Amino acid sequence: MLDAARGAGVDAYPLPLVSHYGSRVGGLIGPGLQQIFRGYGVPDLVHQTSIAARRGVDVATVHDIYPFQDHRLADRFFVWQTRLTVRRARRVVVTTDWMRRECTRLFPHYEEKFRTIALPHEIPPWNRSAEPSYAALWIGRIAPNKDPELYLSLAAAFPALRFAMRGSPSPGRDALARAVEATRARTTNVVALPQLSEAQKDELYRSVPILVSTSTYEGFHTPAMEAYVRGVKLVLPSIEPYVELYGKQAANVFWYTSKELRSLISAFGEAHSAPGAPPSPEVLAKVSSSAVGEKLRALYEEIA
Repeated sequence: MLDAARGAGVDAYPLPLVSHYGSRVGGLIGPGLQQIFRGYGVPDLVHQTSIAARRGVDVATVHDIYPFQDHRLADRFFVWQTRLTVRRARRVVVTTDWMRRECTRLFPHYEEKFRTIALPHEIPPWNRSAEPSYAALWIGRIAPNKDPELYLSLAAAFPALRFAMRGSPSPGRDALARAVEATRARTTNVVALPQLSEAQKDELYRSVPILVSTSTYEGFHTPAMEAYVRGVKLVLPSIEPYVELYGKQAANVFWYTSKELRSLISAFGEAHSAPGAPPSPEVLAKVSSSAVGEKLRALYEEIA
């Protein structure tokens, strides 16, 4: 987002903030206290791109509202932070019109604050690797709404193919993570990937022909867009915000009925046999750094 704003002529600079997320002591309380009592100490317009906006924030980005659907302690804390951020910020950026409608439903008194600006992506040249490393890839948190078990069931239906998944740990879901790993170990054609650098991700996206999402409730799902702009075919559930982001007629996108394994198997089979093609220009136009940068600039000028 910083590069996108700069590309549009905004004199933007990063303002790193200390984070306590994940700490054994103060991992929840620390960020909350900072959000309540601290400001930014700069005279310029401030855009907080994470959820815990401090005093004096001008623009804040809300990336996901799935925690409003969950009931864990950490998610209830996230909900509190989101409510405070929306109340404080002069404008609130959301990544899709669908999320804007969801936020308007959650925060009806602040409807005039919300603006839709997608996450920006650099659009690299379409340069696919000749040798695919895996038949498909899955990336996400190990959480109920990501439904990694459905992906493992898909892999089990195609034992002759090799599948890969990168599942990030989700705080407070140790039992689910263990269950997913046990299922993956039994599904012998699925490889668990380690944490990847940006260069390793780029190489992986260029070599894997298909990325599968099994989400039942999603914010933006950056891995899907990162893969798509590099020419990867997507197998997606027919839910928002995917339909809004890609459209039912976009090149390289194959749809299935959410949560239904038979429909997923059919969509994957169609994607697996389809020839590769460049991504849809209409989709790229929505998320290009230049387009997003112009929207950010217009937003900052609106409130400056």
